[in-house]
Amino acid sequence: MSGETSSAKDRLDAVDKVLDEYENALGLPSHQSPAEAAEINVYLSMNRDRIEKLSGEDCGQIAMRLMQYAFYLRRMRNREVARKGWANRILNDVVCAHPDYDKYKKHEVNMALVCRENSYAQKLGSILRYAEQRATRLDGMADDIKYMANTLENNRRAKS
Repeated sequence: MSGETSSAKDRLDAVDKVLDEYENALGLPSHQSPAEAAEINVYLSMNRDRIEKLSGEDCGQIAMRLMQYAFYLRRMRNREVARKGWANRILNDVVCAHPDYDKYKKHEVNMALVCRENSYAQKLGSILRYAEQRATRLDGMADDIKYMANTLENNRRAKS
């Protein structure tokens, strides 16, 4: 059974690889943070006095860095949503194909019963929960950072 458990992760890695190749074919850069965490933390924690002292050019440059970071966060969230969708579809296939599947029970009950005895289904459930948690954590962050960048861009225009 340990071969089945590791194969869920292996299959997910293969799907990730195909999707990464697709993004690269579209001309998108690799999914690495466009900035060091320290740089982003400085920009995200600037107070009003610090922002008012920035030149118009500085506001524009920081806005661009924040937009790049927002794009990166959106990609990371989309990556987790894709993983979640993949794991959910495969898990549903495994559950519905199980010999003890009972069409008169709720799907969630069938899923719990199958996951209890099938290590592959357990691993898929683990991948699904992990991806859901990560996507939820990122939900809305890109929009919030983009709003900050737009505010800085407006500040740049006002100073010009």
